[in-house]
Amino acid sequence: MSLNEKQFYEFDLLNKILSNATIVTMTIHFSSIDRYVNIEFSINFRKDYSYLRVLVKDLITVSINQNLDSINQQLHAYKFFFDGDCYYLSLDPDEMNSLISEDDQDVFIFRKLEAIII
Repeated sequence: MSLNEKQFYEFDLLNKILSNATIVTMTIHFSSIDRYVNIEFSINFRKDYSYLRVLVKDLITVSINQNLDSINQQLHAYKFFFDGDCYYLSLDPDEMNSLISEDDQDVFIFRKLEAIII
């Protein structure tokens, strides 16, 4: 299944697909023309889906606190929401605050997304 940012946002509201997912790879590419982040997830503990690839396009901001030891972290919580004219995704959120927080880590703010779920 291939989804754009709006479809994935609505799909994720219903399914919480990233819960208990594990980051398999994360590739961040910046250039003046094509700034994007590619994140692949292994979806654990689900019978309906096993893999998610998220290609974040039209990137506005990235704030990463990952290293080789933490890149395979399991996601027990995350924030993903629409904020004005862009989307906000935190893979390591401040769970006490449902809005944007300075304590959120591994943050991506973007306008477009392509998700593939298998």
